[in-house]
Amino acid sequence: MDKASFIYTICIVLILVSFRVFSQERQLNGQVVVFENIPVVEAKVQVKSNDSIYKTGKNGMFHISCSAIDIVIVTANGFRRERIRIDEETEDLFINLRLRSNPKSHERAYLFGHVADRDKLFAASSLTDVDDNFSSYSNMLELIEGRFPGVDTYGGKIVIRGIGTASGNNDPLIIVDGVKVRYEYFNMIAPGDVKSIDVIKDGTTAMYGFEGGNGVIIVETKSSVK
Repeated sequence: MDKASFIYTICIVLILVSFRVFSQERQLNGQVVVFENIPVVEAKVQVKSNDSIYKTGKNGMFHISCSAIDIVIVTANGFRRERIRIDEETEDLFINLRLRSNPKSHERAYLFGHVADRDKLFAASSLTDVDDNFSSYSNMLELIEGRFPGVDTYGGKIVIRGIGTASGNNDPLIIVDGVKVRYEYFNMIAPGDVKSIDVIKDGTTAMYGFEGGNGVIIVETKSSVK
C-alpha cells in the first residue's frame, strides 16, 4: 500500500469512528436551577443533534435523549441562555441559570412561572462579567462593595443585612464553584477570574442551613466552565 492509499484509509477509519460516536444515542437526566438550588420549571432544554426540545418539570428536573457527544441549549424567560457541551464522560447535568441584568428579569421569571416562590427569587441578586468588566477591580471586596442592595463591607469582610447577629458572627457563607470556602481563599480570587456572583439574603438562606443565617455569597469562576 502506497503512502497516499494509507492516508486515505486512515481518514476513512477516523470518519467512521467519529460517525459512530456521534450517532450513539444515550439518555441523560438533569436539573435546571437558579442561585444554585432554586428549581426552574418549564425551561426549554434543546438537544442540538436531533433538534428535540424538552421542558423541565417539577423541581427543575428533565430527561433527554442525545448523542454521546452533543450540545444542550437551555433557555427560560428572564434568564441568560446556557450552552452545555456533552461528551462520553457526562453522566448527569446540573445547570445553574443566570438572570439577565435587566431590572425586570426577576419579574419575568416569576410571571412566566419558571420560579414558583417569589420571595426566594427576589431575595437574591446576581452580577456577571457580562454586566461589568470584573478585571477592572483590584480585589473581591472592591468588586462586591456597592453592587448589591443590603450588602456592605467592614474591616475587610462582607456583611449582609447589617451588622450584628445573635451569635456575634456576621460572616456570610461563601461558596466558590460549589464548594464552601474560607475568607482567606475568597480574598485570593482575582476578580478577572470570576464569571458571576450571586448574593442570597433574607429567609431564602434557610435552604443552606445554620451556616447561611448571615446570607450566602455564591461565586462561579471561569475555570469551572468547561
